[in-house]
Amino acid sequence: NSAGSAVSSGPANISEHIRAQLDSKRCWTDSSNMMDAQRLRATFAVSFSQNGRFAAEPRLVQPTSEPGDDPAMMVFLAKARAAMRTCNAQGFDVPADYFSGGQGEVRLDFSAR
Repeated sequence: NSAGSAVSSGPANISEHIRAQLDSKRCWTDSSNMMDAQRLRATFAVSFSQNGRFAAEPRLVQPTSEPGDDPAMMVFLAKARAAMRTCNAQGFDVPADYFSGGQGEVRLDFSAR
């Protein structure tokens, strides 16, 4: 797969590479039919172990806290977490650049599309 080898170093590209796997492995599915879908966005920070699994629980970055008064966003965040859990169980193809570059967290952006 030439797309995998085309990943250049830098957190943004690693982030895109990891994010694409959530789609290709069907962990994250289209959420555009959700209520208020067009406004739903979330970013999580993740870090990886050598085995391609999360080194720690994904951390919510944006929004900065759980929106207890926003049911649509709560469902959206739950879906994003479930997608990450599902793919994490399978393991991610993490580029070697991530480990050699001493990368910390990678940002994963979710939107309903």
